Amino acid sequence: MPTLFLDLETYSEISLKDVGPYKYAEHESTEILLFAYAIDDGPVRVWDVTDGSKIPSDLRKALLNYATIKVAHNSNFDRTVINNSEKIARELKLPRREKYCVPIEQWEDTMVMAYTIGIRGSLELMLVDLGADYDMQKLKDGKRLVRMFCMPQKVTRNQPYKRRDAITDPKDWFKFIEYARQDVESMRWAYSRMPKLVINRSTNTGWFEMRLWHLSEDMNDLGMPVDVEMAKKAVRLVEDYTTELDKRIPELTNGEVDSHSKRDAALRWVKERGVELPSYGKEDIAEALKRDDIPDDVRELLEIRREIGRTSTTKYTALINGTSDDGRLRGGLQYYAATRTGRYGGRRFQPQNLPHPSIKDTEAAAEAILNDSVDLLYNDVVGVAVSCIRAAIKASDKHYFAVSDLSNIEGRILPWLAGETWKLEAFRKYDMGEGPDLYKVAYHKSFGVPFEDIGKSQRQIGKYQELSLGYEGGVGAFYKQAKKFGTSMLDIYNMVIEQATEEQIEKAEYIVEWLRANNKALDVLSDEEIIGVDIVKQMWRAANSKIVKLWHDLDTMVRSAIENPGKAFAIPNGKVKALCDVYDPFYLLLIRLPSGRVLCYRSPKINDQGQIKYMSVYQNKWVESDLYGGKIAENVTQAIARDVLCHNMFAIAERYNIILTVHDEVVCEVSESTLPEDALSGINKMLASIPPWADDDLPLSASGYTAKRYKKD
Repeated sequence: MPTLFLDLETYSEISLKDVGPYKYAEHESTEILLFAYAIDDGPVRVWDVTDGSKIPSDLRKALLNYATIKVAHNSNFDRTVINNSEKIARELKLPRREKYCVPIEQWEDTMVMAYTIGIRGSLELMLVDLGADYDMQKLKDGKRLVRMFCMPQKVTRNQPYKRRDAITDPKDWFKFIEYARQDVESMRWAYSRMPKLVINRSTNTGWFEMRLWHLSEDMNDLGMPVDVEMAKKAVRLVEDYTTELDKRIPELTNGEVDSHSKRDAALRWVKERGVELPSYGKEDIAEALKRDDIPDDVRELLEIRREIGRTSTTKYTALINGTSDDGRLRGGLQYYAATRTGRYGGRRFQPQNLPHPSIKDTEAAAEAILNDSVDLLYNDVVGVAVSCIRAAIKASDKHYFAVSDLSNIEGRILPWLAGETWKLEAFRKYDMGEGPDLYKVAYHKSFGVPFEDIGKSQRQIGKYQELSLGYEGGVGAFYKQAKKFGTSMLDIYNMVIEQATEEQIEKAEYIVEWLRANNKALDVLSDEEIIGVDIVKQMWRAANSKIVKLWHDLDTMVRSAIENPGKAFAIPNGKVKALCDVYDPFYLLLIRLPSGRVLCYRSPKINDQGQIKYMSVYQNKWVESDLYGGKIAENVTQAIARDVLCHNMFAIAERYNIILTVHDEVVCEVSESTLPEDALSGINKMLASIPPWADDDLPLSASGYTAKRYKKD
């Protein structure tokens, strides 16, 4: 297939960063300045759209040719701008008022390819990761040129032009053209250099991932319907509340601190009152407020700061700024955002990272925000606003949401991988309404207590076990989970100590000694608390011996692959395989999932201490990371859960519009002409279908709700 490599430079009076690519492309001031392109391995050309010239014939032919693959870096931007450009439509001689739309099926994206093999996504850093000798000074100059020509300028005595172009700055314009040319050259080089291990058109698995990315972009194009009026009122509600709180601060401090944002002044004032804080941050303020020896005025100031700290309107602002005139926020999903597992992430609004609501009926609360009646119905005004962020996503007129979630999918995948048959059977019975839930079953299997004797507190221990111990977690992981719910570790000790054997107690005492020597973070726990939690851990591991063996098998598989490059190894049941080899320019550990997709780990090795290490990206920098049996189990389990979800999304998308996927759920916008119970039942059934690469031993179940507004079920 012929391939068109392209990159656009554009101008607009609005900020791309503020509004996102869709609203940016739709704005009347947005126009294409330069259209840099190359066809196959031909020369890179730049069409200067501003000089009045016609579109080059080879570019016109490539854009109109359905068989030509279009490649861009972060193609969502280029594709959206092209699809909204009246200039492009005219140059392609389309009928009047008809938009030109390059079908998503024709596109490929070097940024997306980078994510799938675990390297950095920005063009310049991707090039460095691929081994290019990238000129960072040239990048710096390129950014200067983009700021000069792509956005409005501040008019000054020495710079009288609001907009700079080829006429005002001919020398820099020439550099700008060369910058655009080099971007396409670099992208084409990266495309040819990139190991296409996950997403490509030449294998069944690679083509599935290509189609999945296309489906993800279809979802981005459709967008989420937003109740902008409600979002704006929520912002005003929070701002008014914050303003009132802020007025109290100068009164409280006799003018020494005039605002909650004056950190240094506040710390000085607090210190003068006999209270020294390490910082003005959330955690240090929370610790200070636990004390009973601080003056009342200091306590009030810290309480105001804590209250204001939970009033961020960033999420609402992202919704408002990015929503198009038709009321939809587009571009909220990022395919393969989690490079270790392939799971989705969010862009701009970040729907995968929303606070847990403090109120149950967020639909009613959202209506109260709209009706300006929050203060009449609720005591915690800010809590209502924060809780209703999801509710700002509201189905369009004559539609509703059908939201379906894979039930405890990780809890099912892990025993399926390990062959922990009792747990799989417990899921099947529960799904049929014939058995207790997994948390009761977990406690029963660990402690041998009859189901009828398992109360709420025992079930909670079973819950913490399942949520914290499945990936080789220990005392720290269990404590972190239980702490979220305020559970007393001493109560756990008292509940389990009488059921423990002498051998279990001795092992737990050894863990106390080890943790005291190696883990300062757990100094908050007494010896008895650590012993109690470790006994819970030991009992869970005894009941889940095949999962424990899976950790060992995965660790052994990866070690064998690292020690024997070029040779494949598998866990005993063959569901997961590993191979280490050179995939120019990288040395990679590949872990093959049942679906055929591979997870990529860069530069794997076993160090002198016998630990498995690999290079991963943290805060956009390469760092050495640990890999061990439990971590491999976590990566693989979450990746397989993602593959189940994504496989079944295609069947759902044939019948319903998927607007969003968050973790293990899909959100569909359904016409009111379809009965809610019929839609939800059908979506649940499709989402819980067993993919052809799995087997009938994998018990899947899905449940959900229908509503006019999105919510946390």
